Amino acid sequence: MPLSDDSLRTDLEIVGDHLHLLVESSPEGMVICDDCNRIIFANPQFCSMFGWGRDEVTGKDIDEVVAGAEEVAAEASLVSSTVFSTPHMIPDAVRVRKDGKMINVSILAGPVLADGRTVGAYGIYRDISFKKKAEDDIRREKAFFENLFEKAPEAILLCGREARGIKVNRAFTELFGYTREDIEGEDVNLLLARDPELLREARGLDALSWSTWKSFSLDTWRTRKDGTRIPVGILQFPFKVDDENEVEYTIYRDRTSELRARAALRREKAFFENLFEACPDAIILSNREGQVLRANRAFYELFGYSKEDRVIGSDIFGIVARDPRSEKEARELEERFWSGEEIDREVVRQ
Repeated sequence: MPLSDDSLRTDLEIVGDHLHLLVESSPEGMVICDDCNRIIFANPQFCSMFGWGRDEVTGKDIDEVVAGAEEVAAEASLVSSTVFSTPHMIPDAVRVRKDGKMINVSILAGPVLADGRTVGAYGIYRDISFKKKAEDDIRREKAFFENLFEKAPEAILLCGREARGIKVNRAFTELFGYTREDIEGEDVNLLLARDPELLREARGLDALSWSTWKSFSLDTWRTRKDGTRIPVGILQFPFKVDDENEVEYTIYRDRTSELRARAALRREKAFFENLFEACPDAIILSNREGQVLRANRAFYELFGYSKEDRVIGSDIFGIVARDPRSEKEARELEERFWSGEEIDREVVRQ
């Protein structure tokens, strides 16, 4: 049944009312300008976004309302002058509020046509300040971790499941002599563990790490680019970057200085051990409780003991001061010594 003119008019009025309500309640800022770029309509969100009243913006040039700063005027003017012939979609632009504060917006703008003739232009503005802040925060955080990764004093390697190198830091290139290009996309185990035994160890560590998803540490050896082997401490663990990407994070600590220091300490210890044993004077070391910790060869010879007599661990007074008077004197001297007094006197011991 065809609609009457009155019914059609009523339906159109209802649609028009709904469209008006849609524009008025839209979360996006909407504005319509005439063919001279003067605002003839602005919805509440547009006015709120830019800090103007509706009466204030009506009749004003759009650029006076949203681009009242020299920094954005040229770009905004270009958009306004071309919008009648060319629709614009600008995902990231800067405009200016009434109070002079800059605001990040996305803009969708284009011509308004009537019977094929351009009679004005529309603009839809979305406040993306929160999005921009989030993006800036992400960029700062990324820069922080990039800087932390790059300037870490330990060599760091990121690789995928097949031990293919993804990224290394500066300390890694300095420790192993490889460039970043040498590592990226290559099987790092073949580069760092050329010895067959080390290669088996490296592949086994990878397999264990991926199968258990636990971190592992190991003191071992790896190979520099020039073929020299270096002692390293390895800390290795896998982690998920996202649902699709998994990365293995490996830290290498150069143990060369540590091993040299240990070797020097062993040599020094051996020197003093020999000095202690070869000393012609009898020397005994004991703790505060009088328990014998060490005795040199001259001590055993002077007091007539042998290694089988279990001198070590025995009470020192039972070893050298078995006479009650000697023991009393020895204990008094011991107490004075532990109080900080230097003892240098001749005594009788058994």
